[in-house]
Amino acid sequence: MSRTALVLSGGGARAAWAAGVLRYIGRAIVPRLGPKARFDIITGTSAGALNGALIASMNDDLPAAAERLWQHWHGLDIGKVYRIGARQLWRVPRSILSDQSGKPRGEVALADVDPLRHMLRDEVDWPRLHRVIREGHLQAFSVTATELATSRSVIFVEGPAPDHPMLGARNRFFRPRLARIGPEHVLASAAIPLLFPPVKVGGRFYLDGGLGMNTPLRPALRLGADRVLVLSLRHERTVEESDEIGRLHGGATPTWAQVVGKTMSAILLDRSVQEVERLDRINHMIEWGTQQMGPGFEAQFEAFMTAERGVPYRAVRPLVLSPSVDLGRFASEVTKHERFGSGADEVTIRALRFLSGANESGENDAMSYLLFDPVFIRELLDFGEKDARDHHDALEAFFGER
Repeated sequence: MSRTALVLSGGGARAAWAAGVLRYIGRAIVPRLGPKARFDIITGTSAGALNGALIASMNDDLPAAAERLWQHWHGLDIGKVYRIGARQLWRVPRSILSDQSGKPRGEVALADVDPLRHMLRDEVDWPRLHRVIREGHLQAFSVTATELATSRSVIFVEGPAPDHPMLGARNRFFRPRLARIGPEHVLASAAIPLLFPPVKVGGRFYLDGGLGMNTPLRPALRLGADRVLVLSLRHERTVEESDEIGRLHGGATPTWAQVVGKTMSAILLDRSVQEVERLDRINHMIEWGTQQMGPGFEAQFEAFMTAERGVPYRAVRPLVLSPSVDLGRFASEVTKHERFGSGADEVTIRALRFLSGANESGENDAMSYLLFDPVFIRELLDFGEKDARDHHDALEAFFGER
């Protein structure tokens, strides 16, 4: 049976763009194609896990789910996600001090995420999500987090049977676990190091899943997807564009914002391209083998890899969409807006102002992750719908092949 997966990358406030894309799919693609335009598997990391949970909980009515997700983002502001108050800033330095037993006295996070915790609990219809999976409207939903003690990616997955091949995978860096997914799994997946505190799930602490797997393509493939719609939050530059930026601004004095932002991008975004390129290489290898050895090659290769690695390797149809605009550059522009910081307390705004200084290139990747500002978010929602509209034919062909 054909299976279509939705793969949702992490990227903090950038994930509003994906909500715009999904709204367009719900409004323009589903009405034309009907049951063909659906998701059988949904995988998400960090903010992508939140998007995934909201869509998964209403996957039996995709247009309504996409509209609900859009409305959720449209109503967000910084204060509904986190706060960096004076009390929090006082507690953080205490974490540097320890008593004689070595027990930490403070916290290892700059932000208080109680607002996000309450939002996850209240905004997602968790009983309905479990029912949607139980009744077969969604085959699987997974959330990726990074296990603090081992640094390995843990895939919390709901839906597959206990004997599913994915659960027997022998990759030491990739550990799937059956779970009844709830708010704590998504909160763990979104725990950006040093900014948000680690989250304990099942007696173990976890950090942002993007540290090891920001684009959770691998879980989608191992859950049996034949085609994958990947919503990456990384603006793709050509080699020439990158060379030009390096030539013009490579010698500019670094700012705090630039160092933090580029570090986050290198860890959380850049590997998404590598995952998709890896999938393309496997597809080309299978195509070449079939041309050289006949139509039976793909089945033999799948059987060999299943025996060798515990999971099958097969040709998979990918469609990757990414923002057409540089979200780091746009975030820098928004920080100059007179209404910047809506919903945030004064200390949080000052902390964001500290990170608002872009370098000469005008980019500010750090702010693009943290800027849950209505002006920024609503523009990203519009960008997402426009980018999906520009790829209407590709989306229609992708779903229409079912």
